[in-house]
Amino acid sequence: MLPSYLMDEDAELAAYAQGDVAAPSGYDTPRFDGDWSALISTLSAKMGTARMLAQNAALKSWDGRSFELAVPEAFRNLTGPDYQSKLKAVLSAHLGMEVQLRVSVETLDMETPAMRDARARREQQAAARQYMEQDPLVQQLVRDMGAMLLTETIQPVQE
Repeated sequence: MLPSYLMDEDAELAAYAQGDVAAPSGYDTPRFDGDWSALISTLSAKMGTARMLAQNAALKSWDGRSFELAVPEAFRNLTGPDYQSKLKAVLSAHLGMEVQLRVSVETLDMETPAMRDARARREQQAAARQYMEQDPLVQQLVRDMGAMLLTETIQPVQE
């Protein structure tokens, strides 16, 4: 039961909060635009252990009520009922409706959020190395003083 001050101020909103009615006018429930990575980023703090499943899953389809996800064989252990029920609960709460969730284990031909993040880190690392190697001061130190650039120690700046 909600506190009386919520019931008194806005009964329509309070009923929505309890799940009794659709969203009152002026209050939009979140929508999903098909960007699985963005959705996972938005919800990651609420997911707990289900975040591992979400990060390592690729969205195969979304029909407005049902998510179909696929994970690679290496992450089969994340497809158990505990992970799935937690992820389903977080997605349902966020979207303001009960959603269905199907998870399959298969060879992926698309990027998961975890794969995308790893690729972005590799690209940032390569860019930082290239920047240092092309820096005129670094080149001068290597040329004139025999300095050696240890490229494996170069890390991109995290903002």
